[in-house]
Amino acid sequence: MNIDRSWMWRRLDDNGFLLDEFVTRVDQDFLNFAFNNPPFLNNGQIKCPCSKCGNTRFLNQSDAHLHIVKNGFTRGYNIWYAHGESLNTRDDVGGSSTAPHVETSRYRTMVMDAIGHEFSSDFTCAEQLPNPEAQKFFNLLKYADEPLWDGCKNHTKLSAVAQLLSIKSEYNLPEACYDRLVSTIKSMLPEDEKLPDNLERLQECPICYHPRYKPTKAGSRKKVPFKVLRYLPLIPKLKRLYASNYTCEHMTWHANNPSSQESMAHPSHGEAWKHFDRTHPSFASNARNVRLGLCTDGFSPFGNSSTPYSCWPVIIAVYNLPPWIDFPANAMVSGWSTHGLLACPYCMERTKSFRLRYGRKACWFDCHRQFLPPDHPYRRQVYKFRKGKCENDSPPMRLTGEDMRQRVDELPETIFGKPPGGTHPIDGFGRTHNWVKRSIFWELPYWHTNLIRHNLDVMHIEKKHL
Repeated sequence: MNIDRSWMWRRLDDNGFLLDEFVTRVDQDFLNFAFNNPPFLNNGQIKCPCSKCGNTRFLNQSDAHLHIVKNGFTRGYNIWYAHGESLNTRDDVGGSSTAPHVETSRYRTMVMDAIGHEFSSDFTCAEQLPNPEAQKFFNLLKYADEPLWDGCKNHTKLSAVAQLLSIKSEYNLPEACYDRLVSTIKSMLPEDEKLPDNLERLQECPICYHPRYKPTKAGSRKKVPFKVLRYLPLIPKLKRLYASNYTCEHMTWHANNPSSQESMAHPSHGEAWKHFDRTHPSFASNARNVRLGLCTDGFSPFGNSSTPYSCWPVIIAVYNLPPWIDFPANAMVSGWSTHGLLACPYCMERTKSFRLRYGRKACWFDCHRQFLPPDHPYRRQVYKFRKGKCENDSPPMRLTGEDMRQRVDELPETIFGKPPGGTHPIDGFGRTHNWVKRSIFWELPYWHTNLIRHNLDVMHIEKKHL
């Protein structure tokens, strides 16, 4: 039977005060379960699952209670795997039973979840050799069952590597420190140990066997690594989300957790999501249907922020998932340029932007007062905003999706690549419009029904403009 643990994320009321139900269930449900599982205790202490400790520190019962009440649970910790609960079953643990179900090989289970049910059902067929994709999973299954050395009962080859990488990530170990640690551990193990070496000295990828370095001139000592643009297929990722019992439950979280507060904690609580459900009831009828968002952002891919080279990955975000599990370059996907006086994608040509008298830079100062309520006192102030100006106008009316579609249909066809003579702006660009292209998203039949087609990155706006 599935357990309702929504109480774990309802710690405070609307006024910011601690809820009695949360405190009671921390003691009765979680702490009673955790301290009644001796295999997961360390000198009478448990791993603290608060948002600050993150299951990395051992605390006694009173200190763990204080940490959880003060900081709340670590996001996503719905299954108490660090305290004895199985990752595969969600049996009720709030009763009198104190015998936890401990899986014998959670690493094998992890591999099986990644493979998926359709693939795992074909394991019994041994009439032909597995294809390269299947062979990768067979190798992982072998590593999940293969002991670290003959006679080792505590670790397999996969579990040792997984835990070492976890330590490297948790404590932010440098690459050289991690390599030294692995080599030291290998020297302490028996001669028949199977702990993998570090990958620093490999000359090719162990998966696809592609060379690691570019060919250089004979005698050149410096090796130049390949910088590859990688495409991560979307469909296999979505299949894996539904292949795992753990993530499959999260994919329908949006349908089983309606908002009980005025605040918005998930896109499903917003009007745009509800409007889409009303417009497309056949799609909304199945909670397993996946809603995707396209994100892009710039970052320095080689860890050096001073280099002029940056990378702009395009990332697909799954909006089905709960909130615990950004968008500056608006012109890249929407087609409306964010440069010049007409940069605002909301006001468009109805903007009140102006240029500074001396610097001639585009400025949007005092454009926000038109969005205030008609009786707001800021509208009548003439000294604290633009000098001598009152704001009596109402905000520009938001264009509907159908209005936007009529506009983009009039734009010329987008030609990919750079023509020999260079690109030329569309007639009227910067004066009557800021369109640079017709976005390919308008080919989607439902695109004009979305209330929110493009979203601005709040982080960049706060960092650069506030």
